[in-house]
Parts: sequence; C-alpha cells; structure tokens
Amino acid sequence: MSWLRKYFPRTYFARRNLARARVRTLLAVLVVTAGVVAVGGLGIFGSSFEASQQQNLGDVAHEVTVTAPSEKPTPAPLENPVSLDERRLESIRSIAGDSAVTVLRTRPATGRLGNSEIRSVTGVRNFNTTYSVVAGELPTNWQNGVVIGSRDASFLQLRVGSPVRVDGRLYRVVAVAGDVPGDVMLPMRLVEPGNETRYSKVVVHADNAVEASRIAADLDTELNRGLERRAEFRIDTREADAEAIRQQFTSTNQFLLGIGSISLVIAGVSI
Repeated sequence: MSWLRKYFPRTYFARRNLARARVRTLLAVLVVTAGVVAVGGLGIFGSSFEASQQQNLGDVAHEVTVTAPSEKPTPAPLENPVSLDERRLESIRSIAGDSAVTVLRTRPATGRLGNSEIRSVTGVRNFNTTYSVVAGELPTNWQNGVVIGSRDASFLQLRVGSPVRVDGRLYRVVAVAGDVPGDVMLPMRLVEPGNETRYSKVVVHADNAVEASRIAADLDTELNRGLERRAEFRIDTREADAEAIRQQFTSTNQFLLGIGSISLVIAGVSI
C-alpha cells in the first residue's frame, strides 16, 4: 500500500479516478482554464476601457463655458440683451489667469456646404484648445479656409479641399473636426459681429476640476452681479456630467466581472 493511499486516502482515490478518465479530466481543466481566462480578460478589458475614457473625461471636467444671455433659450428674445463684449472678455481672462481661453462668435449666414444649406457660421479664436482635428491640418496661423464637423463631412461626402460658399465668398475645407458649433467654422477675423461687438461663447480650460469650479464661481459673481435672472450669463461646468459617466463605466465593469464570475461558478458546479 502506498503512503498516499495510507495517509491521504481521499487524495489517492481522487487522483486514481482522474487518471482513469483522462479525457473527462482534460475537458474539465480546459473548461476551468477558459473560465479563468474569460474572467481575467473581461476585467482587464473593462479596466483598460475605463482608464482610457477617464483620460478623455478629465479634459471635459476641466472646462467652464460662458454663454451670453442672448444665446440662451428663452420664451422670447431679450429686448436689450447684455453683450459678451471686449470688456467682459477681459474680465474672464483676468479670472481665468493662465488657463487657456477659446472665444466663439456665431451669427446667421447663407451659403452651401455640399448639397446642404448653410444657416450659421462660427468664428473661433484659439481653435486647437477646444477642438481636435480628425482630418487635414489646421495651419498655426489660421487665416483662411473653413473647418467642418466630421458628421457633415461623412454625410455630405466632403473632404479636405472641398469648396464651401459662405455669404457669397468661396472657401476651401482645410480641416475636419469632431464636433463644431454651427455649420462651419472660420477664423474670428472673417466673421464680423452684428450691430455691436460681442461674442457668443467663451470656453475656459482649467488645470483641474477644482480650479474649474473656482473659476466658474468667480465668473458668476463677476458677470452676473446686478443682472436680472433672465439676463444672466450661463456658466456651465462639465464635472457633474463627467462624474455620472465615470460611475456608469464602473457599473459596466462590475457587471462584466459579475457575468464572468457566474459563468465560472456554473462551470465548476457542472463539473
């Protein structure tokens, strides 16, 4: 009698039974191995996906957007809208400090974008801070040419170099960006203001979410002091949206791990 059978009879009989049913043992090992690999793969995939999205969301959470009252959706236009003029723009820059600032001016326009009609055009200053180019290349000293959104480029089958007519002037597409306000974007100098010098929106990029919250509070105090509620500037931060998306990613990751774990348990019980 072997020492294993004498001192550890259960282990001995288990090894003997496994040796007699080699094919079944091999299949059981393969099932368990596949389950472990599946659980580990789901965990790694979920963690990697969440980490990559967290990096993208970090930039969004650092943004503070200031929108002029005339651009806010209201039941009726304001008779004497408060303007986001040069004086208020300087106040925003002084509060933002070293943070990067993108300035936008959107106004009605006419023209053709492929087979589509243009209804608005947006002038931008400091484009690269807020928007990312997905096709083409925006010159460092951007002076001419239009930028269009990727959805319009795909739907209308436009590409870099395609002609675009805005208010009777012919331009060429120099770049395609992810999402752009209005139908097309031009350098700020090519988009004249209306009856008064004003801007539509300002986007401030802070160093972190805490700094963005501080800037938003200071801007609200500075710009909306003494104004009626309907005439106030709208100051938005994306931290709440980013946090909600982070929680959704975490829940998805936990759900994937839960499915893999349940599958592994069921496979083990079946074996």
